[in-house]
Amino acid sequence: MLQISGGTGITPFVQLFNTMISKENNENLPKFTLIHGSPTPQELPPSVILKPLVDFSAQQSDKFNIHLFVDADDGSKPTVSTAQVVPERLSEHRLKEILGLNPPARTWTDSILRRPVPEPRKSRRLYLVCGPEG
Repeated sequence: MLQISGGTGITPFVQLFNTMISKENNENLPKFTLIHGSPTPQELPPSVILKPLVDFSAQQSDKFNIHLFVDADDGSKPTVSTAQVVPERLSEHRLKEILGLNPPARTWTDSILRRPVPEPRKSRRLYLVCGPEG
């Protein structure tokens, strides 16, 4: 399950995520990925929201990944201390990289031997997008 959010768009994800992990039988949880963007580090969600997500990601990276982007590093401090804050605007290339949608690189031997490019593994995905239009 993937959530792409900006600003207050993180709220629906937090509600869904907390509901899913609080279930008694959370062994079969889907893999969650949160990609969140804010204009500056200081404008990231408050630590009361972000810290539990960062901590859960550190403890169970097989179940949850978090990617935090800021448009500009203006020198302000992020709301939570984490190395996961990337000081760049989220680009299409970066999004495909996070989602594993970039085609695999072909080696010269693949080209010479005319090996087919492997198809990406198909999986069910649910994309939730919250934030301003555009």
